[in-house]
Amino acid sequence: MEWVLIPSWLVFACGVGYIADERGYSGVGWTALSIFLSPLLAVVVLLSKPNLVELAINQEREDRRHQEILAALAKRNASAQSTEGKMSNANAQSADGKMSSDDQTIMDQFGITYSLSRYHLDDRRFMELSDAVKYAKLKQGKS
Repeated sequence: MEWVLIPSWLVFACGVGYIADERGYSGVGWTALSIFLSPLLAVVVLLSKPNLVELAINQEREDRRHQEILAALAKRNASAQSTEGKMSNANAQSADGKMSSDDQTIMDQFGITYSLSRYHLDDRRFMELSDAVKYAKLKQGKS
């Protein structure tokens, strides 16, 4: 009877080692542990521990998802900066006196000035000429 028990014990211990290796743990270590303790006890303890392979795969997916999100945000920021750059270039052209004659006429009509990348009317500052004109029209309507 012992001649069946010892080979069975070793086969089950190797099975525990295989399961451990598939779950990301040391197959040799778990085989040795199950030989000295019990293959049944070792497999119960092993199955109660988290599967390291699945954890690594999930972490990799999550990292990839984060990288995709960061790439999308970087692309959006680059697009916003390019739009902002176009706006500042338009404002810089206005500051250099290359403003269209229609804009200059409107500014003169309402007393709007342009400096430091903003349109000024009274004590107020506006990013867009259209906003300054709306304010001027509202102010004239109240007078």
